[in-house]
Amino acid sequence: DISRLDSGGYRVELTDFDLRPMLEKVGREASPLAEEKHLDLRVRPLSVWVRSDIRLVHRVLMNLLTNALRHTEQGTVLLACRRSAGKVRIQVWDTGPGIPPELQSEIFTEYVQVGNEERNREKGLGLGLAICRRIAELLSTQIGIRSVPGHGSMFWFDLPLGTPREQAPIHAESEP
Repeated sequence: DISRLDSGGYRVELTDFDLRPMLEKVGREASPLAEEKHLDLRVRPLSVWVRSDIRLVHRVLMNLLTNALRHTEQGTVLLACRRSAGKVRIQVWDTGPGIPPELQSEIFTEYVQVGNEERNREKGLGLGLAICRRIAELLSTQIGIRSVPGHGSMFWFDLPLGTPREQAPIHAESEP
């Protein structure tokens, strides 16, 4: 992913889409990891249309959600969003260890990992948040963090509101 981002290999394809199905899908995809760790994964979808690249938004959501699940040992991970002033803020909350303020600006840099001084590859390579930051830049949006050591973190990114399209009506097949 990093080399594709470096070489300009990602083409942004903007489209308007309903965010709710994506949030529900990402929640389903991440639920096996939550179950394996006995964590409470909650998804609070909001039915709102956004304008962005559906593939890239999915990639950011999966990175943020799996990071939260990977670094949380007990408690809850919440995926939610809220609408305000022409945009939607998507948030991933966790009850993990939190990130010290002095490291919060560094975690979006390639190969930076908090709490992996031994560089154990099973804990990742330190690229997930860097990829999220770079994708956010491609999408002309911001990504950020609020975190309190010992209490958890909340990662967020914003998407512009989109224009709802009419959904094709679902026709029931006639009975024989």
